[in-house]
Amino acid sequence: MKQILTNLLCLFIYSSSILLGAQYKVVGEVFTQSW
Repeated sequence: MKQILTNLLCLFIYSSSILLGAQYKVVGEVFTQSW
């Protein structure tokens, strides 16, 4: 059971970092286009 929770936590952190990276990429593109 503990292994499953650990896997879920890792998956959550992994997906969160991907979403954050995507947001920064979009913000960066908008920022560079607005200049």
